[in-house]
Parts: sequence; C-alpha cells; structure tokens
Amino acid sequence: MFLNPFLYDTDKAERILEQLNNPDFYLKSLDEYQKMQQLICLNEQLTALLEVDDYSEFEITTDS
Repeated sequence: MFLNPFLYDTDKAERILEQLNNPDFYLKSLDEYQKMQQLICLNEQLTALLEVDDYSEFEITTDS
C-alpha cells in the first residue's frame, strides 16, 4: 500500500497553510497573472502585425 508522504509531513503542511493564509502570496500570484496577461495581449498584437501588409490600421498599446 502506497502512503502519501505529504500526509505525514506536518512541516510541509504548515508551510502550505502559512502561504494560503498570507495575503502577500495572493498579491504576488495576481501580479504575475496580470503580467502574463499583458504578455499574451502583446504577443497577439505582434502576431497580427506580422500577418498583414498594411500597418496603417494597427496601433500597438500596452494597455490590457
């Protein structure tokens, strides 16, 4: 029978609970998520630019 070592690793469980109860953990994750969304948006804009011959209709912005 396989026993999950995390079930008996109380130090690991306590560290996870500390992270989940720490608002900075969520803010850091949210900040990383927003940065990733901005990169995805920029990537889509640049990909669209590469697919056309007439660039006059495009305006690249960094706003999401």
